[in-house]
Amino acid sequence: MDEFLRKTATHLRGYLHVLLGNLHDAEDSLQEVFLKYQAKGPPPYSEHARRWLFRTARNHAMNQHRSTGRRREREKRYMQDHVESLAMPVPHEAVGKKEALGKIQECLFRLSLELREALTLRVIEGLSYQALAAELGIAKSTASVRVREALVQLSRCFHGEEA
Repeated sequence: MDEFLRKTATHLRGYLHVLLGNLHDAEDSLQEVFLKYQAKGPPPYSEHARRWLFRTARNHAMNQHRSTGRRREREKRYMQDHVESLAMPVPHEAVGKKEALGKIQECLFRLSLELREALTLRVIEGLSYQALAAELGIAKSTASVRVREALVQLSRCFHGEEA
């Protein structure tokens, strides 16, 4: 079982990181998911083990996302107020990349959880639309519509266009 969890940990950690937007929260959630798996999950390498882990991770992330949203907003405002005052001068190119990365991250967090999750599984995890649909328990056409809509909203947000 340990080998199975070790092999799956990298993908689950990345998945949770994108869903939660914070590596520390992702690590905490990963531990919770693994504890639940060891307590009542399917046998390792079984047909449903990976799906069970990702479904449980998704549910845990959604619960955590709902309960910690306000705390994250407070921390974000605090960091924006204090980090900007401490920032060291950097070359123009690095500043542009940092701003673009921050804008992308901001736009990602504006997406609904369903759209962000579909986009993450498709783009970062590289799942096919069929595998994406199976992972989320939705129709293949719904999966492709969610990914397309996420990309459209992401582009509009990044370029400052109105919805």
